[in-house]
Amino acid sequence: MKRMEVIGFKGDPLVGYIYSSVKEPKAVVQIIHGMQEHGKRYDHFAKYLNKKGYIVFVSDLRAHGESAGSVELQGHGEDVFMETVNDQIIISNTLKQMFDLPLYVLGHSFGSFVTQNYITQCNLAEKVILSGSAYTKNIGFKFGNLLAKINCVLVGKNKTAKLIEKVSFGSYGKKFPNGNWLTHDDEVFNKYVLDPYCGRPFPYSFYRSFFGGALANYKNLENIKKDIKMLILSGDADPVGGNGKLVSKLYDVYNKCGLDVTCKLYPGGRHEMLNETYKQEVYDYIVEFFEK
Repeated sequence: MKRMEVIGFKGDPLVGYIYSSVKEPKAVVQIIHGMQEHGKRYDHFAKYLNKKGYIVFVSDLRAHGESAGSVELQGHGEDVFMETVNDQIIISNTLKQMFDLPLYVLGHSFGSFVTQNYITQCNLAEKVILSGSAYTKNIGFKFGNLLAKINCVLVGKNKTAKLIEKVSFGSYGKKFPNGNWLTHDDEVFNKYVLDPYCGRPFPYSFYRSFFGGALANYKNLENIKKDIKMLILSGDADPVGGNGKLVSKLYDVYNKCGLDVTCKLYPGGRHEMLNETYKQEVYDYIVEFFEK
């Protein structure tokens, strides 16, 4: 793994990590990580993909990890969601220029919502995986959007979004032992809790951008190229995906568009399938999807 900076949207530098020690690469995999985490959490998965013949690139998203500049600055930006979408389009173009190979994109959680928007604007990816995702045009996102807008005015856009994070992440954790809604692997969860770049609170401006942008993910479905291959991957105990209900709804939306889409729901799986106790099974399934 080598550190590789990329100049993103509006000239903002993004810290990235390239895993390119592959003798005869089959494709390049671009990973878009989730909210309140960072790219190095995908190190184990990236090294596995290298062994299977895939180059991997993952950046710390803007407002996340080392790309944020410091843990105190995480979450700032006027329209961080759409800026992140544009960052990932720039990264895709960079990877296509660097490697004359097929491009596959894997977006997890927040990254999956970014990817949903990305595929309506960028046609470079041949295969896409949406991990820990959901259909965003739902009552939860609409309420969150309204709450974020109101609090940006009444409380202040740069104030920590305590209320939103309490009704979302806070409520998720109450349903699981030790608050671990991410994975059955408590060691992974404990590392997340202790990681200074994970779980940092974001301001209301972040959520205003996120909810507003994600609600518009299905406005331009006709722009998605018809030959794209898509895998929607989740656990049916993931609260983000409504315990499978919002995942199935997302599948229906893309299936009705005539896309080649597969939905894989793991019984009892929580939010981070790449970190579940049976992650090797998930890894193998992803490679099987890549190699179809």
